[in-house]
This record gives sequence, C-alpha cells and structure tokens, in this order.
Amino acid sequence: SELSKYFRMNEDEAGSGGDNNEGLANWFKDMASEVQSLSIDDEDKRSSTLAKAQFCIEALREMAQYEVIDGSLHLKTIIVDAQAQLIHMTRIGTLTSDTTLALDLISDMSYAEEAIKIYAPIFQEKIAKDPSTVTLLRSLFLKLSHCLESPMRRLVQWKGGGAGAPEIQKVRHYHEKAFASLISSILQIIPVSVFNLMLDIADVKGSMITNIPAQIETSSLMQYDQADQRHRLSTLAYEVSVFTEGVTRMQVIPIGNASINPMELLHTGLRKELVKHISAILHHTLRFPPPSTKPGKKGSAVLEFKVAATEAVSLLAKRLDNLKAALEFSQDYTGLVGLPTWEEELGRIIAFNVEQESNKYMSKRVHHIDSIFQSSLLQIPRYAPTKEEPLYENFSGRTMSALLKLTEPQKTVCSLDSNGWFLADGTTVVTGQTFALLRKAMGVQGLVGIDKLLSYRSLNEIQRFLKSYRAVVKSHGVLLEQLRDSMFPEWRLSPKDPQQFYEIATRKTTKLFAPIIICFRRVGQAQLLRRAVQNELRIYAEVNARRFKHAASALNKVYLGGDGEMADDLPSLDLVIDALAQIGEGDVLSTDFLGTDPLEGLPVLLALFVVAHAKEFVYDADFGSLVRSKEEFAIDGWPFVFGMATLLRQFHQSYAHSFLAYLGQYVRSQIGGGANAQPTAGKPYAEKNNKSTETIPLEVRNVVIFTSQLCSVSFLGRNALYPCVPQSLVALAGVK
Repeated sequence: SELSKYFRMNEDEAGSGGDNNEGLANWFKDMASEVQSLSIDDEDKRSSTLAKAQFCIEALREMAQYEVIDGSLHLKTIIVDAQAQLIHMTRIGTLTSDTTLALDLISDMSYAEEAIKIYAPIFQEKIAKDPSTVTLLRSLFLKLSHCLESPMRRLVQWKGGGAGAPEIQKVRHYHEKAFASLISSILQIIPVSVFNLMLDIADVKGSMITNIPAQIETSSLMQYDQADQRHRLSTLAYEVSVFTEGVTRMQVIPIGNASINPMELLHTGLRKELVKHISAILHHTLRFPPPSTKPGKKGSAVLEFKVAATEAVSLLAKRLDNLKAALEFSQDYTGLVGLPTWEEELGRIIAFNVEQESNKYMSKRVHHIDSIFQSSLLQIPRYAPTKEEPLYENFSGRTMSALLKLTEPQKTVCSLDSNGWFLADGTTVVTGQTFALLRKAMGVQGLVGIDKLLSYRSLNEIQRFLKSYRAVVKSHGVLLEQLRDSMFPEWRLSPKDPQQFYEIATRKTTKLFAPIIICFRRVGQAQLLRRAVQNELRIYAEVNARRFKHAASALNKVYLGGDGEMADDLPSLDLVIDALAQIGEGDVLSTDFLGTDPLEGLPVLLALFVVAHAKEFVYDADFGSLVRSKEEFAIDGWPFVFGMATLLRQFHQSYAHSFLAYLGQYVRSQIGGGANAQPTAGKPYAEKNNKSTETIPLEVRNVVIFTSQLCSVSFLGRNALYPCVPQSLVALAGVK
C-alpha cells in the first residue's frame, strides 16, 4: 500500500522521472490486498495460501527488476522486506506438529539447571576480570527461564490445560525459587567483589590517608597531599562504579511470574557480606586472655588484663570505624545507603548474639533458627566458643565476662563518687572512659546488649538464691521463727544482753550466709555495671541525640500519664521501651526482675547477715565507700549495698522496712548497752575524717553507714531510715 501511494503522487511531488505511473499504482494496490488476505490459521486452506504466497514472492522479485524501482534504494528496500516477511510466513506454514515437537525437544533447557552449575565458576571468574560482561548473562538467564515449563508439562496435561490450578502454581513457585537461587549464586561474585573493594577502601582510609582538619594553614597543605594514596582511593571507587554500572545495564530478569532485580541482588549481597564481616571481626577481636595467675605485685594481674582488654576493644573500634567509613564512602556508587544499613545490621547482629548468650540464664531457650533477629537471606554466622572462655557462647558473653573480671569485688573497690573501680592503693581499673570506649567500638546497641546480659545474669542469681532460701526454710524455719520472736517488736531494744544475743544468733545462722554472699556479690556487681552503662548512654544521648532523648522521655511521660486521647497517635510501647533503653533512661535499682511469693524470716536473716559482716569493713572517705578491712573478705561495700537493694526490690516494701527496723534495733541496742563495746574502734575513722566517732563501735558505725547508703540509692529514700536510726546518729557516723 505504501508503494501504491508513492506511484499515485502527482508529478511535482514524484519528480520529473515519470514515477507517477497509474498502472504500477494499481498493481501494488492489488498486491497489497492479496498479501493481506493470506492466512495460515486454517489448516484446510493452508496449501493454497502457501501457493499464493509463493506467487506473490515471485511477482515482487520480477517487479524489483524494473528500472524505476531498481534505481531507488527506498523502493527496493520496501520490496525486499515484503519478500522476507512472505518467505518467513511460508516457512512457518510448512511446519508440522512433528517439527514443532522436535524443536521443543531440541530447545528444551530444563537440563541446564544442573549443568549450568558446572560453568558457574567460569562465569564468576570472567565477571571478576571484566564486570561489563555481566550483561551477556542476561540472554542466558532468559533462555534458562523457559525450563520452568518442563516440570509442569505433565501437570498441565493432567489438568487439561488448567495452568492456574493450585498444584501447578505450587510447582511453579518452587522452581521459580530454585531458579532465582541459582541466578543469585552466579551473580554473588559481584557483591563479593564490590565488598572486597570496600575492604581495600577501608584499609586506605584507615591507615594511609590522614584526615584534613577543619582549619589549616596554607603552608601545611603539602603535609596532607598524599597524592598516591588518594589516587589509589579514586581507583578503587572507579572499580566499584564499573561493577555497579554492569549490574544496572543488566536490567530486570523475568522468571515465570516472578523477576529478579540485579540492583536489589547487589544490595542484598552487600548486606550479606557486611553481616559476615562484622560478625567475624566481633568474634575474632573480642577475645580476652585470662588474667595471669602467676605470683607477683598486688593487682598486677588485673592491670595486665585491663591493658589487654583495652587493646582488643580499641582495635575493634578502629576496624569497625574504618569499615563503616568505607560503606558510607561507597554509597554514591553502589546505591546502598551507608549509615542506616550499618546501624540496622550491627544492631541485628548484636541483638542476635545477646539473645543466644542469654539462653544460659533462661528456662525457655530460643533456638538460633527461631530467633526473630535471624534471617534466611541475610544469615548471621555462628561461631564455636573459644578455648579461653568455653562457658560463653559468643563475643557478647566474653565482653561481659571481661567487665566482670575487671570489677571483681574481691579485688577492686567501687566508688560511686568517682564513678569507677580502683585497686586498694587507688590505681584506676575501670572508669567512665572504659564504657565510652565500648560504646565507640560496639555502638549504642552494644551497650544496650551488655545491659540486657547483666540483667539476665542478675535475674538468674536471684532465682538461684530464692531456690536456695526455700530449701533453707524447710530445714531452719524453726530457728528463724525463734529469732524473729526474740526480736519482736522491732521498736524495742534487743534482749537484756544484746552483745551475747547477736553473737549467738549470727553463729547459729552462719551456715546460711554463703548463698547470700554469692548473690549479693554477683547481683551487686552486675547492677553497678548496669548503672555505669546507663550513665554512658545518658551522657552520649545528651550530647549527640538530644532531640531523640527528649522525644523518648516525652513519650514515656505520656504513657505513664495514661493519656487515652493520644493513644492512637503514639508509637508502640515496644518501640518506646527500646528508645528509653538506648538513652539510658531509668534506675537500675528500680528493676523488678521477677514476682515471688513471700519468704518467711527473710528480713531477719538479712539483718543478721549485715550484723555478722559489718566488722569486715572500714569506711574510706576517699572512695566514699565501705571497703574490705582484709584482702580475704569476699565482698566490697557498694556491691553489698546494690545487691541488698536489688533483692529487697523484688518483695513488698514491708520487707525492706522490717529489714531496716531490725538493723535499727541492733544499732540502738549496741549504743544503749555500750558497756561491752570497744569505743576505740572508731579512732582511725575519727582521725581520718576529723569527726568525733569514738563513742560508736566500728561494726555499729558500719551498719549505720550501710543502711544510710542503702536508703540513699534505693527506692526507700533517706527518710525511711530516720524512724529506725536517729538522724543525729547518722550524722555522727560521718555519712555524707
């Protein structure tokens, strides 16, 4: 029809060559009608149609020899194209069902799903050398996608062509998933290669390039030139961009009803490599040698362990910071946003390992496969426990263990005034800088994870103590009841000879003190570490995330206030709790670890425990704490206080008030019946603090100091102490 219109043009449009030929126009019009009438759909008329098509082909070939047409490239091209289309139609029309079946069998690529795996290493090697060749794989994958029809052929025949049947859809979905996995495994070399380049970028940025200060003198610019290093960095960035460009040009790969986006595949692969690498760094770096047991200078083993632990955490901080910088540097080339990805994956890794480590403290364990933090696509690797510390599952437990070893109550002195742990001679072991270094290395998520582990440890120790105490009540219940009756009512003084009474009472209950010492030492130490962790989180949030902190605090107040009108607009309670944990909100001594039934005689036993161990302490004004008077004593002052406060928090407030009442009764009895007391026991304290405390026996003063510190840091408050111990006596004891 196009040629017919051409020859019907007037002479001005067609030119002076006489191309306006009415006969040719009519001939091509008739030929166009003849070609349009050809159809091979009807098998009965197919033979005659093919004969007509052959006639048309011969007619067009002869017409192409006319001088008018042969001299025009445009006209000749149209005729050649029409001939080619007719020849193609005749070839298709001559195909039989046997021929199509043979073609189907020959072109069947279902076997390639297994055979292609042999060539996968060759493909990967080729892509690694020349990233642009990745686009050549697209045609191969498109061809392989046809193999999805082969497994379903019999099902389709069985269902009578019902391709939408549930059975067929299930089989299709299974093979689509398997085929997508095959393609992903072949293309995995791309994210692996890109991530290796990112590791090289991390090495260059971390060890070779010096950061330029915000303000610098012109004369000093040459010191920061480093042309070779910056050229190396640019080269690595270009290589990353080449890989990304090849992936982008590959476009989307259809697989049946599904499809694969190569760019998403690249991002997923980078995340997978990031998770594997971060996990490996955390596992291999956070390994702490056990403290030396060789005899030597006092405290030298603790200080040596401190140096080794600090070096390990500092190395971790440097390696993770370099990797994070490389991820952010490459985000413009890979399209993967660096900081959110880093925070998300690091938080998931730490949360998963904390969950697995806490299984040892839980009655119902969470298998790693069932963890909400584990992913089949971005799987977090698991490592066997180290030979040095086989009792701990992973790096989170080893980090907690290192903190516990550094702050061991039998070797160090805790000072709340100085916010740290020290040796007896004043040498610093752990301070706020230690937790700042941990936060820099493991992030806020790492400190939150350590806090959770310490909480689980405290819960486990309290449960063990309660189990032990219930067994004690069965065998010593009568004794505890007799002691309680002898001290009733609490407001009066003890029996006529209080010195003898308390000596006999403590001697009879000495066997019951061992579980209490263990509980207070471990729970108190864990609670003090939690307090230090929360202090660091609070300081960091105030300096670097003030808006986030204020928003979380405001949401907390709204939830506590119970504002029902805003309930629909608020985020979930779980999100608010997580936010509060990240800003260090709350008081560790306000934690309710568990609900428990009443325990008969517990306040009496705890009071006698304090009385029996009061003589083992000496108040040190420099530390602001009760310290061990002898090295062999098993507990330090502040762990003693925090352990007692945590245990009492798990019961009704009447337990704490009864406990204070019994200790107040002891103090008043000893002061009132001071004939047998040793007044000179307080001289060292008086000489050091310039206070007149000679009239107070050492153990009595220690009890007063203990109760005062207990009330000041716990939920009780100092006012709960004064009805039991006179305020003048508290002031005389020199308590701040």
